[in-house]
Amino acid sequence: MTTKLPRLCATLSVAAALLSIRSHSAVYAQGARSATRAETSYRSKVDAQSYFVRGADGEVRRSTARARQEWQRERFGGNPPADLAGRLMRELTKQQQRYPGQVAGAKPAAGVPQWEFIGPNRDTKVQNGVTLNVVDGLPYTHADFHAAAFTNIGGKPTVFFGTDGGLSVSRDGGASWDDTKNRGLATHLIYALATSGVDRSTVLIGLQDNGTRFRRGISKVYNQTFGGDGFGTGWSQANGKIAVGSLYFSYIFYSDQKPNDQSKWQQPTGDPSNFCLASGIDTCNANFVTSIATPTAAADSTGLVFFTNTKDYLYRTTDGAASWKPIFVGEPDNPDKDYFRPAQHVTGVHHTDLNRIAAVALEGFVRITTDGGKTWRAQDIKIPGYEGYNANIAWAGDETLYVASENPYGDQTVYVLKSTDTGRTWKPAASGLPLVPVTKLLVSPRDPSGNTLYAATWIGVYQTTDGGAHWRLFGAGLPAVQVSDLYLPADGSFLRVSTYGRGIWQVAL
Repeated sequence: MTTKLPRLCATLSVAAALLSIRSHSAVYAQGARSATRAETSYRSKVDAQSYFVRGADGEVRRSTARARQEWQRERFGGNPPADLAGRLMRELTKQQQRYPGQVAGAKPAAGVPQWEFIGPNRDTKVQNGVTLNVVDGLPYTHADFHAAAFTNIGGKPTVFFGTDGGLSVSRDGGASWDDTKNRGLATHLIYALATSGVDRSTVLIGLQDNGTRFRRGISKVYNQTFGGDGFGTGWSQANGKIAVGSLYFSYIFYSDQKPNDQSKWQQPTGDPSNFCLASGIDTCNANFVTSIATPTAAADSTGLVFFTNTKDYLYRTTDGAASWKPIFVGEPDNPDKDYFRPAQHVTGVHHTDLNRIAAVALEGFVRITTDGGKTWRAQDIKIPGYEGYNANIAWAGDETLYVASENPYGDQTVYVLKSTDTGRTWKPAASGLPLVPVTKLLVSPRDPSGNTLYAATWIGVYQTTDGGAHWRLFGAGLPAVQVSDLYLPADGSFLRVSTYGRGIWQVAL
């Protein structure tokens, strides 16, 4: 049994990674200069599906179809999904050999922290507080197909679709669909999670095309309280006063109650003079992905401060997401330049000082302020072995920062960098990490030195206790899957994580 499980975990890990590439294909788009021509390939800032090549004189020279091919070849080279799948498999095999007692299904090694699955699964369907019966035979299957299979076993033609909504089966040529085989499966594609700072049993998650869901109490049932694609989530850490959820294109809503029903969410306020504005956010400048950053209780005693970003703006709210004001403004009228990466965890906030803010930018840059946004410094952090694709930035002290890369392409050999001079110089801090994308870094509040961190990678959670000098796989029992978010309470007593396809897990610390 244990010899088969690593192979299954590897397959699931690679599948989740490839789904992520498909779902986040808009993330890795920006200018790429050809080494052989004085031309630059671009992706349209307005229409993410349009590509063009602009010459040195500014003239558009090629059709969008060819420009897209050239852009991808010049920027990445080869076949990125195939390269990534092979690399994930190689790294997973290496890590399983290195930590044989920590893969899912293996006999736990003595003294290794054990991960616990806390949902959600698809045993029941709950929406707005009402438990719904699973109805067979509806002529419907969830949109956004990711996989399909066919069989004629027993002389009964059967089609299987793997979708954002799980597994659907039809035995009558698509006239009806059955989703009951989802019962007991954990297949939700989770982007982000949040937990109230005063009620640790609560969980708020944003899911790919399965809305924003809420767990109240110790349960594996997560109530869908808002539909669509749920992205960034947040929850006041000082007092649990405000819960924040989001949809695509920076549509951010909030609740000052337990958010177990859609009626308890406050939606963005429009502006009659500018249809782009939603509670102060320029949604016409937004990315598809909506990122939300929540300060610690030590940094924000009000529980009303959150951060988000669009392509060219970084926003802060001080009234619990009722309104947002920019603290950084780029060049929103320049179609050839974006400032911030459309990643899930763009902004890093100092654990005790709201004036110290950093954000991951495009082309291997980060932007840092130490005065609350009055002045900013842009820093190119690319070094040999680290090509950019910054996913997340984390403060570990007044001058110490860590940055993670989610680069799924090429031969990058470093996925975490460290700075001890407020981002002016950077060095590798990745020894022991697998050569796979890292989604997020989280500094432990239990370690005042800032040397203990957790890394959410595409094949599990890793820990360092010496400031990135050495990393190792953390805990036992967590599937080898893409980890999308990390949460630690103020006392650091447990670590809770969301995954892209295998549910939510936590471990006591």
